[in-house]
This record gives sequence, structure tokens and C-alpha cells, in this order.
Amino acid sequence: MSCDGAEVSCTSASSDGLRNRFGERVPPLSTFYLYLTAGCNLACNHCWITPRFMRDGGTGGHLDLERLEQGIVEGKPLGLASCKLTGGEPTLHPQFIELCQLLARHGLEMWMESNGVLLTPEMAREARRLGMTFCSISLDGATAQTHDHQRNVRGAFEGARAGIRALVDAGIRVQAIFTLTRDNAHELFDVFTVARDFGCSSVKVNLLEPTGRGQLMTVHERGLGVAELIELGRRCEALEDTVGIPVLYSWPPAFWHLRRLLRRDAESCGVRNILGVLADGSLALCGIGRHLEELVYGAIGRSNLAEVWLEHPKLRELRAFQPSELEGVCGQCLHAPTCFGACRASVYNATRSLRAPFMMCQRAYEAGLFPASRLRPRQPGTEEGDLACAG
Repeated sequence: MSCDGAEVSCTSASSDGLRNRFGERVPPLSTFYLYLTAGCNLACNHCWITPRFMRDGGTGGHLDLERLEQGIVEGKPLGLASCKLTGGEPTLHPQFIELCQLLARHGLEMWMESNGVLLTPEMAREARRLGMTFCSISLDGATAQTHDHQRNVRGAFEGARAGIRALVDAGIRVQAIFTLTRDNAHELFDVFTVARDFGCSSVKVNLLEPTGRGQLMTVHERGLGVAELIELGRRCEALEDTVGIPVLYSWPPAFWHLRRLLRRDAESCGVRNILGVLADGSLALCGIGRHLEELVYGAIGRSNLAEVWLEHPKLRELRAFQPSELEGVCGQCLHAPTCFGACRASVYNATRSLRAPFMMCQRAYEAGLFPASRLRPRQPGTEEGDLACAG
């Protein structure tokens, strides 16, 4: 790949080797989030991506392999080393195995998020042979009744169970992902045992995102209040040693027990090191680009990837943004330098600001539930109103 026109050096994947024409140091592009299909075989109540529900088994549009390979070739000099396969539903892609072969041929690490329904033992074995070692499978209830209600397709629970078994038998580690809503909270603790018995190696509890269909659930009060979320998080942490597999409750580190802080076992979206590749080849800030046109930066085949990564104004704004600029309670939080205000894509979607506080943290602070020990000492003359949400 040539970086002519972008006026950059792409000879190294380190931050020292990537600079734009303004002399700014640029982090490596380490990961593509591949949204392989614009459609899905399920229609989940909480989905923040909102793919088209494909009753007929179609894809709703899917990522072209030639276009993907062009993106890989352009991305590797920028540091590209891994890809997350997601959707829509990644296994709907008609060339799913060929796509995994393409990634393996280019030496890229791969992992996947799936609903599991379409996974077969043959697909799992081939994915493992090609280097896949980890997959997240959605499990939104401990019973078929609850899971299928969340997913709006009968048989989704049994399909997820079969998909998990196929992956485990193939030697791929599986993490069950449970998205917590008012409709399934009663099965939260039971799902830990079910996931363990299915063969999962961990469980991750995601909080409802007020984006896409999740926004409708929020409007109709199907999400939990901040006090309920905090109580359930504390109970999950207390149960961790009794479940038999790790349980990760996806809330900001300001709420973590000290034991978890010392382990630093949280996952991070690494927003400064990723690009989302949508099903039509568009380049975006993760999948939020499906909803926000200003977070689509170009498209493979129509844009020079080096120019996009190094020069796009929105990406430069993201890199220039510092945790010290966070507003509201996040600006006073001791964890801001590492937490970075949690999911910036979700915050931007809700507020159109990179600096706005993370919604859960701000609501917890306003309700008097934010841990005071995780806040920087207030400076003399600081007013209480300074922690109010600017949005």
C-alpha cells in the first residue's frame, strides 16, 4: 500500500511510526469491527444496531470479500492485527467460511459475536482450525420462554444452546452475553448456572443501551433504574466466587469492588484503535455509524484508508479529546484516565457530545448513589452545580 497523498509514514504499527501531515502522533489501527450483514435472523427487543429482520434467511446486504481484502491490505501497514466478526448476524454471511479463510490468510486474529442459532459443528470446527479461539453468544434468559421473548423468534434458545455446544466441542471458548432488561432481570442469577452447564467459560452482563431498539425499550420503561442496576451489580460481584465461571458485570470501574480493580479484568472497546466496517463497506466509528451519518468516515474502495484513519476530522477530534475534558461526574471521577467516560459512541448518540458524562454515572451521582471514594476531592470554591450534566 502507498500512503502517497496522506503524507504519513506507515512503516510501523506503533504510535511512533504513525504521524499525520500535521505532525500529530496517531495510534495504530489495531482492529476492524466487521458488521458482516445488514440483516439478522432474529429481531431482538434491545438491539442497538437494529439490523433488518430477515424472515426468509437473506442477509439484508453483506460485506463483499474483495472489498474486505482491499481494506485489509490497506489496513495492515496502519497496524491492523485483528477483526471482530459481528452483524447483524455474522453467520448469515453466505461466504462465512471463506471470509474466515481470508482473515487467516492475512494472519489476522479473529473472534466473533453471534446469536448462535445458525452455527453448525462443521462451521465451528473450521473456524477453530482457521484460528478462532473466542466467541460471544447471546443468552438473554435461563429459560426458552424468556430468551425467545427477548429475541422474538421461537426456538432461539435451543438454537443458542446448540451453537454453544458446537463451539465448545470445537475447542472455542464461549462467553455468554446477557443483556439486562426489566423483562429478564428475574432470571439474571439463574442464567449464570445455565451458561456454565452449557459449557460457557464466562458470562458478561450488558446493560441496556438507549440506542436503536434499546431506545424504544427505554421510552417504554423496560430498562432498570440506576438504583436497581447498582444493587444487581453488587450482587453479581458477591456471587462471583460461587458460580464456577467468571461473571463480568459491564458497569464503569467507579462501581467495581476493589478486588476487580486490582485484577483489571474488564474488557475495553479501545475506541481509539478500531474502525467499524459496515456491511456496505462503509468505514465508521463501530456500528453507531448505522445511526449517525457524521460518524461514517468513508468507504473501502472509495476512500484511501490511510487518509481516513490519519486525517478524518472526527477521528482527529476523538484523539485530541482528553479525559480531563469530561463533563459532569465523569470529569471528577478518579477512574476517568482509564475508563475514558465509558462508551463514547453511546454517549455521543444520546448527546452529540464526546465530553458529556456517561448516563448511568451521572444519574447515580444525581441520586446520591455514586461512590464518593471514587471522586477527586473538591477544590475550594467548587460549586455543586459544576458536576451537573451540561447536556
